[in-house]
Amino acid sequence: YANLSYRETQLKIDQQSDIAKVPALSKHMPVKRRSEPIDLSEHDSECDVHYIRHICDSHVVLQFVVKNRVEGQRMANVMVKLLVENDSYELVDEIPLQALPYNSTGSCYVVLKTFQ
Repeated sequence: YANLSYRETQLKIDQQSDIAKVPALSKHMPVKRRSEPIDLSEHDSECDVHYIRHICDSHVVLQFVVKNRVEGQRMANVMVKLLVENDSYELVDEIPLQALPYNSTGSCYVVLKTFQ
């Protein structure tokens, strides 16, 4: 999204923030249930982060919602690296947020396969 106008970038961010509109996640639909957002960041941090757990048939999709609060800073390739140390889950995919301008909110995702 780096070469797009601000408005086009916002549209891409909005589309990726809706889990059903992310092509790489559509194969895991439908979502059976989802958690309430859980805050991961401190109040005075450079970006706000919370996550939502989406439970599907055989996968768990973790949506990390990020807000860039650093004025003049454009974040690129925003992603969460998850270390899975549990035999009940396998890391399947990590979907980054390509660009996040100042004062914008967008989502990146981690997909886990469940063995329960």
